[in-house]
Amino acid sequence: MTNSKLGDSYDLVKRSFLQWMRPFGHWSVHPMFTEVAPVARYEKLIGARVIFADLLPRDRRSFTDAAQSCCGNLFLDPDTGLNNAGGRFHVSIAEFRDIVFSRPETSLTAIFDQSVSHGTADARRRVVREKLDRLHSEGVAAFAYYSHACFLIAGRDAGLIARVREHILIESGLPESCILTGGRNPQ
Repeated sequence: MTNSKLGDSYDLVKRSFLQWMRPFGHWSVHPMFTEVAPVARYEKLIGARVIFADLLPRDRRSFTDAAQSCCGNLFLDPDTGLNNAGGRFHVSIAEFRDIVFSRPETSLTAIFDQSVSHGTADARRRVVREKLDRLHSEGVAAFAYYSHACFLIAGRDAGLIARVREHILIESGLPESCILTGGRNPQ
């Protein structure tokens, strides 16, 4: 995350999603800071406590360790999003899966995914579904909010994930077409 992006419209959408999911427990945020950032301002803007305020180290072990040891629900906020390889600005699908599995079964893990912003709407939707299908094939229950600012919400308990999905649809008023699922239940 960079200072130039702090306070952009994506941050407002992030805050909205975290507020809609508050009935399912406390949320902490784990940003991938790529430059020194005003942590207190970011926490106030997002509405959640930052668990790792250091710049992203070359060795990502401390980043993933902090995510795996977090209590409650966790929102990952990488600079760009979720992809196959990971990197300085992304969390890899394997890292995301490992974080989900390392946390309690009753915990939710969400990630902001801005890495699907290129191509046609159908191509972007396909990219999100491929990510969901891969997570599902590896035993992760998940759904995604599909828009210019995509979010994946995941956990180990498929029933909990289904309840969160339904709650977001009711609480937010979003059309069901904005929420994608993977695996055997594509929508």
